[in-house]
Amino acid sequence: MSDLPPGARSALRATIGFVRDPLGYYQHLRDRHGDPFTAYLGWIPMVVTGNPDGIRQIFSAPIDAFAPVDLDVAELVGPDSVVALEGDAHRVLRQQLNAPLLTQRADGAASVILDIARRHVARWPLGRPVRLQRLMGGISFEVILRAVYGMRDEARIAEFIAAFERLNRAASPLIVFFPRLRRDWGPWSPWGRLLRARRQLDRILLADIRAARARTRDPGRHDVLDHLVALTDPEGRPLLGDGAIRDNLLTLLNAGRESTAAAMAWSVYWIWRTPGVLDRLREELVRFAASGDPADLAGSAYLDAVCRETLRIQPIGPLVARKLAKPMALAGRSVPAGTMVAASVDLAHYDSGIFADPADFRPERFLGARYRPDEFLPFGGGRRYCLGAMLALEEMRLVVAVVVCGLDLRLAGRARLTRRFSGSIMAPRGGVRVVIERRRGV
Repeated sequence: MSDLPPGARSALRATIGFVRDPLGYYQHLRDRHGDPFTAYLGWIPMVVTGNPDGIRQIFSAPIDAFAPVDLDVAELVGPDSVVALEGDAHRVLRQQLNAPLLTQRADGAASVILDIARRHVARWPLGRPVRLQRLMGGISFEVILRAVYGMRDEARIAEFIAAFERLNRAASPLIVFFPRLRRDWGPWSPWGRLLRARRQLDRILLADIRAARARTRDPGRHDVLDHLVALTDPEGRPLLGDGAIRDNLLTLLNAGRESTAAAMAWSVYWIWRTPGVLDRLREELVRFAASGDPADLAGSAYLDAVCRETLRIQPIGPLVARKLAKPMALAGRSVPAGTMVAASVDLAHYDSGIFADPADFRPERFLGARYRPDEFLPFGGGRRYCLGAMLALEEMRLVVAVVVCGLDLRLAGRARLTRRFSGSIMAPRGGVRVVIERRRGV
């Protein structure tokens, strides 16, 4: 017998409340109904917890506990994407994707990221307001295209960026949460725009995949595309088809590009907004500022703390949701199969029993302290922990170091920024507007 906890009564109201203000709305439901509470994801009832015990139960559930989410995610990312699969198929594909991402980090991605960051920062305009998230997006996009896709040709990179930006502009969180809106009523309809932008990007991706299969493999290449096309079964046949590779390359790009850009923009916002943080960072990074050598960032504990505190106070993904394939006992409640269970990253990160004064930006809380995966979960957790987490955090550290040591800037506005959904992530409303006043050089 099911025992869903009290909570939201209207699926439409619950979904709109979540889209408008994930933290505030879920704090309201928790304060009124306790933890866990019932909400909705689209039309599906969902039991939400921000409590470490409940989060631990979700993340530690066995591999057969979950089923594909009935939001037709495959329509958005492709049927063979790692985010659309469950069970053994998901586990095997994760292993195949994880290997090249870890290899990149071990094989010196830092120098590539630093080179990209310096070139971009050197072109940022002086003396007028600019949207930092857009500028950071240029860095993050090139990092992914070079490190994940293995692109080398500048014209091809520009063509891909233009096609992807058309797809990104066509995305809407309402399409994610309300599959009934997925009707092609022509190029002016939201779903019609998305389909046409996706087809254009598909043509580019499939052409690059075919080119990668045709070329002789270079042992010096460590990009994900080269790794995936080289995978074969015991008979020497390709292990993944072109469609599967396309789906997962697009998933990595969607997951990594805008999310990392938003996180880096938020970091700069909090560094310049919070008294004492910039001075302390520059003091720690004085050797790197003089040498520009990534080796001089080793042991930069305060830089790491700033990045982690940014991900705590402004989590990019506010929710980790799973659909149950079988009943689950969650926080004393019997949740039936077919229901969603979710860990609220927002509620966990704003738990005052774990993070004192959670609305304050305090990097020092991460100095000498370790938080459990059910307390600090910016990259999700369990078997679906973010594939690119290590690479994203490395990029964040390096780019923040370049900006802190290389620029004098000021925030264009004094009001505290709020969050908004941009596609499936939470980004700073307005993109963090800054004025770059002077280059310091690094």
